[in-house]
Amino acid sequence: MADQEIEIKIDPEVIALHEKYKFFQDSYDGGKAYRDGKYLIKHKRESDTNYNLRLDRASFMNFCAPVIDINTSYLFREEPTRDLKKASVAAELFLGDADLEGRPWQKVVREISKLSGAMGAMGVIVDKPKGKALSRAQELDLGIRPYVAIYNPRAILYWEFERIGGIPTLTKLILQEGEGRELLQIVVWTRDEWAIYKKAEATGGGSNKYVLVESAPNDLGEIPFALHRNRDSFKKMTGISDIADIADVNRRIYYLDSDSLEIIENCGFPILEGSSEALRATAGEGEDVDIGTESVLDRGDDGEVGGFKFIEAPHTSLEAILKWRSQSIEDIKYLAKIGSGEAQSSGVAESGAALELRFQQLNALLSEKAENCESFENRVFDLIGLWEDEDIDIEITYPRKFGVRDLAHDLDTALSAQTVVGSRTFSAELSKSIAERMLPNDTPKETLHQIEKELEQGAVLPGSETDGDDEE
Repeated sequence: MADQEIEIKIDPEVIALHEKYKFFQDSYDGGKAYRDGKYLIKHKRESDTNYNLRLDRASFMNFCAPVIDINTSYLFREEPTRDLKKASVAAELFLGDADLEGRPWQKVVREISKLSGAMGAMGVIVDKPKGKALSRAQELDLGIRPYVAIYNPRAILYWEFERIGGIPTLTKLILQEGEGRELLQIVVWTRDEWAIYKKAEATGGGSNKYVLVESAPNDLGEIPFALHRNRDSFKKMTGISDIADIADVNRRIYYLDSDSLEIIENCGFPILEGSSEALRATAGEGEDVDIGTESVLDRGDDGEVGGFKFIEAPHTSLEAILKWRSQSIEDIKYLAKIGSGEAQSSGVAESGAALELRFQQLNALLSEKAENCESFENRVFDLIGLWEDEDIDIEITYPRKFGVRDLAHDLDTALSAQTVVGSRTFSAELSKSIAERMLPNDTPKETLHQIEKELEQGAVLPGSETDGDDEE
């Protein structure tokens, strides 16, 4: 029986994981999500006003989204086969509508794979609506059948594993319910029951206490949770993002672009800091205050004059910053497994051995992602069979060979294009072309129009803090 009231304290290691997931998610979203994340460094002597101004003017050149989108497009370039060996009405209905919102499973799993590529992992609960029916046929007529609820990894708050029969088994799972900035409702799963709790009203300060709203026995005898790993990780309930290293370098470019803009705008014009009283005192009684590059004011070795300070714009460092920025772009190309950026920028062809190694790396990456997709789907259908008390015999096969030569070229083209076309509209159009290659030929026009609309508006990943009603 679930406790009537519980207290939730999230482990610091889990909080650190959530912060990393948010960074990866914002790096994929770009735009407002990245700006709101305040990833721009504030200088020690910089005022809040100037920092917010720089933050508002900073532009994020997104190298992360093309890597994830193109990898996903090649993973699903040849649609995986799902051969249902034995008739199962519930499985057939699930393949046609996996989330009870009309989306087929092949579309849902493609979206999960893309989001997992950004954050490293995604979770789903395979649930079944409550309802009273006299027979299995009546259940299906009423729409009472298994479906998936998708959970962003930042919604996974706590987990416990125990060895049962020598096998590590998930025995407790706490998930955040709903989207939003605040943790208002949670669901606690165990092998025996599930329970929904709502946050108690705080009485003087914050509260970590939650009161029981609803609970029921878990008739399955196990937690109906499936984790999609993008790439395998040694840590439980996590995976490796496609942009695990690229996002850090992309943030570096974000810094350098902002610093370059400041240097160009302020070159030759010292920034004068100080109060109006100090300036008047320095100028003298009744004298006008003249501030400019030709004003002559004595200053001591400490760089201070009469209570205010000069900060010279370090214009001589601009050339070094631009070189570092160019090298950062080449670093991203290397991390994206498209080969030596130095060789490409110099026009020197890579050796046959280097090309072959690069293609093998790309194929190994996609093969690992494909294998993890298969394992995830098999787990989902096992849980559907558990809910329906039937053995669902389905063979799921993902391709293991990919056109990696074309993939390397597309990655190189997309990343290079970002460096020469600093336009959000261009980025949106580039994403549209990638989306068209990812989707099957029979995709409805309404879906394509909706995708185009979201890209033009700067769409965000489900579960982000700017998603839906939370966006200001």
